[in-house]
Amino acid sequence: MKIKNKKILILGHRGFFGSSLLKKLMLENYNVCKLSDKSNLHNFEKSLKEIKKLKPNIIINCAGKVGGLNYNITKKTEIFYCNIKILINILEISSILNIKRIINIGSSCSYPKKLKSKKLSEKSLFQGELHETVEPYGFWKLASIVGSRAYYHNKKIISQNIVFPSLFGPGDKFDVKNSHVISSLIKKFYQAKKNRINKVILWGNGKPQREFMYIDDAVMGIKKVLSKYKSIEPINLGQGKGYTIKEIAIYLKKIFNYNGRIIWDKKMPNGAMSKILDVKKQDKLLKWRPKISLENGLSKTVDWYLKNDNS
Repeated sequence: MKIKNKKILILGHRGFFGSSLLKKLMLENYNVCKLSDKSNLHNFEKSLKEIKKLKPNIIINCAGKVGGLNYNITKKTEIFYCNIKILINILEISSILNIKRIINIGSSCSYPKKLKSKKLSEKSLFQGELHETVEPYGFWKLASIVGSRAYYHNKKIISQNIVFPSLFGPGDKFDVKNSHVISSLIKKFYQAKKNRINKVILWGNGKPQREFMYIDDAVMGIKKVLSKYKSIEPINLGQGKGYTIKEIAIYLKKIFNYNGRIIWDKKMPNGAMSKILDVKKQDKLLKWRPKISLENGLSKTVDWYLKNDNS
């Protein structure tokens, strides 16, 4: 049966990635569905009942408590408890309902903080301690991989874990304290420009390197996985190219035509110094790469923000 003929349940449809994925797959006539807005994936019995009524063939799990560096540092218990509980419930519900395929959205935060290689290869997962700033978040993603292997061994569920870099784009949450780096920086530069503030204060020293992916490319990556990837083992999706936080800030300063100064608060944490994915496996098995450049993606995101979310 072709993927478009299968019924796909998108969990976390109110979040950034889940809402974008749902909208774009619907526009392309995929057979997609969602839970009610009042659903609570922490509640096993109610979730089981609602998912049973929908009768999905595939679950794409975008649900979870996520945020940027500050959120990961200040909300560790929330990240650990909420996300692990959701993961366990989804796996067990899929087992009971005989749903044979799940796609989980992973993160580069699940990689060890110290590696010999400059790029993060799937073989490096579980090979060392996680960075202390993202330990509960990264552990949740690793638990998803362990759960996938367990449920495949005993229940033959193909539960796949897609490791993305930091995602950004229209529809993201733009919050100075709790959003991911790009959306947080967009908010800061917007506020400084609007209120004629002559400086923008950013965390750390600007030297950490991060890889980013525009939301439309992430959706395309999921489509490639749906049609081409069969293994339960994790796979990185990305460009394999990093940018420093300082470079991102300079791009945004230019886009906003902001004339003030950028001040780096070196008393605040940097987070991990490098997160760049090794995408050899993606190149070989999916024969695909993201197409939207960082510069183009930033411009598109700022344009959307100025029209839709400039509170």
